[in-house]
Amino acid sequence: MKKIFSLSLLTAVYILSVPALAEQGNKQTEKSVKAYNPVTIANKTPYAASGQVKYTGLWGRQPYSISPNGSWTSPDPRGLLCVGFINATLDRPGAPIECKKYSSPATSYSQFYIEIKGNKCEVKRAK
Repeated sequence: MKKIFSLSLLTAVYILSVPALAEQGNKQTEKSVKAYNPVTIANKTPYAASGQVKYTGLWGRQPYSISPNGSWTSPDPRGLLCVGFINATLDRPGAPIECKKYSSPATSYSQFYIEIKGNKCEVKRAK
């Protein structure tokens, strides 16, 4: 009788266990994948603020508006998207103020705030 192929006992056990390992791996992956918290921006100024949150990847930008001394939380699930930048404009009567934006290659942080000092404002990450 001619041998076409032969399997060692170890190879046979491995081949038979791969589907079970894959099933177990999928369950663990589903449990370990979590979503980042939604982005929240506090406006610590006496002016209304508006701007955009730019997420990494293809999801794009999400506009927001915040009343004076108010806050905004993204109504949309964020999933595993990171924040690339957040810009803001303060609606100061007569002369809107463009704030220095928060910028990052990709951050999972979710808490930010807008502050003003004199005629300059900035979007910062809450610590």
